[in-house]
Amino acid sequence: MAQGRPDASFTSSEAIRSAPSAERSSPAPATEAGVASSAAEASASLPQAEAEWLTSAATFLRKKHYRVYTEDSALLAEKYRFSRWGPYINHIGLIIFLIGVLMRSIPGWHMDQYIGFPEGAIKQIPDTSYYLENAKFTVELYSDKELSDEFREKGQLVPKTYETKAVLYHCTADCDDPTKQPVLEKVHEADIFVNKPLDYKGLKAYQFDFKQTPLLISVQPSLKNKTTGESYGSFELPMTNPQDQYTAGPYTLKLKGYFPEFGLDDKGQPSSLSNEPKAPAFIFNISGPGLAAGGEPYLYFPRQVDKETFRQDEINGVIGQKLDLSVGSMEGVKFSTYTSYLNIRVDKAMPYIWVGAAISMIGLIMGFYWQHRRIWLRIDAGRLTLGAHTNKNWFGLRNETAAMLAKTGIEVSPKSLEQGGKMA
Repeated sequence: MAQGRPDASFTSSEAIRSAPSAERSSPAPATEAGVASSAAEASASLPQAEAEWLTSAATFLRKKHYRVYTEDSALLAEKYRFSRWGPYINHIGLIIFLIGVLMRSIPGWHMDQYIGFPEGAIKQIPDTSYYLENAKFTVELYSDKELSDEFREKGQLVPKTYETKAVLYHCTADCDDPTKQPVLEKVHEADIFVNKPLDYKGLKAYQFDFKQTPLLISVQPSLKNKTTGESYGSFELPMTNPQDQYTAGPYTLKLKGYFPEFGLDDKGQPSSLSNEPKAPAFIFNISGPGLAAGGEPYLYFPRQVDKETFRQDEINGVIGQKLDLSVGSMEGVKFSTYTSYLNIRVDKAMPYIWVGAAISMIGLIMGFYWQHRRIWLRIDAGRLTLGAHTNKNWFGLRNETAAMLAKTGIEVSPKSLEQGGKMA
């Protein structure tokens, strides 16, 4: 039974559909397949004139943000229709997101590597046409007054701040030719601090760490004829990407092997323990006056300690008694005190990933926080027929419908609407 007015009685939806007039023109739709939805129908006698009651109902629904359409004695009210697009927008966003993730596998589109750059050296960034130079590295330490007692007792040095003055180059020619020096063009300069990276066209270099390990960058050796005492040269010999051939007076030095950190493998063959020039060694084939027609091999260690450790003169044998390849003074030696370790990042696909995630989130919000609600009303000879539909949150629609009926003079319990208007 309806509360408050004895003439506002409700019948079930089955009873409504059994009446001939309701069967001919009832506007309540069938539930769509595959869509979670709720719907109800009920009928009642009006407590007031049809037009007046319909106007009151339309006014109330508009205040609840419904879009109201009326025709004769029928009314359709709906709101949040856009929410039905939520799942489609969500899936479009997910597709863009997944495409962005797959684009990371394209060469050059994604990089996250930690690379050491010795001070004063130019080094190529792998899988790119860019080269980065650590022009100068500076570190500032905490003074004894600023350190805690624990650090002072240990005698530990604690860095306060450190930076890399970096110069970025772009290779314009001979980039993939190992026999030639690449042609580089300076494109960017930056001071790299912690959390203040170099940023150039999507390539970022973050300051990660540093190491105080002196490393050779290049030497300028000269070739000396021990018999005549004549000296030829000098020439620039870098520890990274050395040339294939050098000339010193009448002699030609062809590079046959280079080992940044010289060592011997399990079979006793020369090998490099790492790519850092900690104990660099060069094997040249020297040809010229007083040597065999095809040239003779010569092993050269730029560092004196390595010459003695690996017995360079004994290994070279006869040619070592004729020629000597060495650096005359420290002016011909260029070395770095620090090695700056940078985190190189490239992620060209990230904008697509963010756009896809944003579109997907918009679709989720549209689908979760709004529900497409529809209410149908029809008045036949003073009797009201009502239907309602929503894809979810039936309780909210039920309460709004009951509030509209109460506002227009029909008191009904929200729960009774689930039973077609009958009270439990």
